[in-house]
Amino acid sequence: MNPRTAFRLAWGACALALILTAGAYALAVFGRADFAALDFPLVGMSSAVVGGLVASRRPGNPVGWLFLGGALIGGLHALAAEYAVYGIVADPGSLPMARAAAWAARASEPVGPVL
Repeated sequence: MNPRTAFRLAWGACALALILTAGAYALAVFGRADFAALDFPLVGMSSAVVGGLVASRRPGNPVGWLFLGGALIGGLHALAAEYAVYGIVADPGSLPMARAAAWAARASEPVGPVL
């Protein structure tokens, strides 16, 4: 991959992950959610930045791309979960496809023991 293309792709993925997480936080504010539940997406934001740095400077290193992939999945999960909570619980019927977002959030939920 061309280094310039890798640079653009890495920072584009980083920006997308940050936008998804910011959207989740915005929906949490409007839905008056408990912010303690949003600590995992906060870690995802730092993963996005670290992944962007590593992947843009060392495109051949898979660690940066793995960080970016995890941050994107975490951002999508957080946004889908907060969208579903707002559309189903906080203001029922206000958002279209809130139940589909709930399904997407449940499908992308991390599995296994949480420490």
